[in-house]
Amino acid sequence: MTPKNMRAAVIAGALLSVVGCNVASAQVTGPATVGRVYTLHTDRVGACPSLDWHIVVGPNYTLSGMIGADDMNVLFNVKGTYNPAGGTFQLTGKEAGGTRTGAINGVIRRSQRVLVATLGGLAVDSPCQGKVVYVKSVPPYNAYNSAGLAGGGG
Repeated sequence: MTPKNMRAAVIAGALLSVVGCNVASAQVTGPATVGRVYTLHTDRVGACPSLDWHIVVGPNYTLSGMIGADDMNVLFNVKGTYNPAGGTFQLTGKEAGGTRTGAINGVIRRSQRVLVATLGGLAVDSPCQGKVVYVKSVPPYNAYNSAGLAGGGG
């Protein structure tokens, strides 16, 4: 395997071989807020590439969005569902313009407004193996209604 292919495999594995974290802290169950966006940028950590997450809560317990890696040089479109009773979620992803696919499992901590995922299922000695990613949320906002903006609209 060439170094370029190995790097691509590590990136794909880091993004799409995520295993849900069993969290002992209290969880708020029930539907997540439709329109809530979970977003995060992490810098490279050692040989584990930078990650950019953008996941949106949709109706009927759905999630969709994208995850970029290596300073957005690799992009995966993701979609899936969450279980409001347990707070767990599952996403499937496909590389934009490519053929790589994968799955992500995790936990939504509604009380903390964060998605929690542990990178797992990677090759032994992978630099991303066991890394925990906390993806924070921002509240829903209707950009087409400026009535709630401080200082008026523009």
